[in-house]
Amino acid sequence: MNYIKGDDTLYLSIDPFSSKFESPDNSKLLETIDDTNVYYSETLFKVVPEGYVLTPEEEKQQLAGKLTISFGDSDGTVETYQHMSWTEDGNLYSLSGFNCDLSASEMLSMAEDIINE
Repeated sequence: MNYIKGDDTLYLSIDPFSSKFESPDNSKLLETIDDTNVYYSETLFKVVPEGYVLTPEEEKQQLAGKLTISFGDSDGTVETYQHMSWTEDGNLYSLSGFNCDLSASEMLSMAEDIINE
């Protein structure tokens, strides 16, 4: 399911909650809405050519869970992935997108709309 706000499209998935679910390491509790904890993370994805050597800053970001490196045919394309999640009524809700021009608070507003439906 897509959730559209202006020119940005986020993808909403609703799946039965599994105790095996692990949120991204860099997820942080953003806010609690009506007893529902909403978590947010933002990660950079960089595709680099085979043989690419990470810079010290990239290594630091990768260890902190803020950068994911993929090797392939690329000249260093970088994309930002935003992810928000919460559980409600036995379901896991995930709202996510690449290269959206939305702040965490704007995404939270979208999540709040969904929670309050």
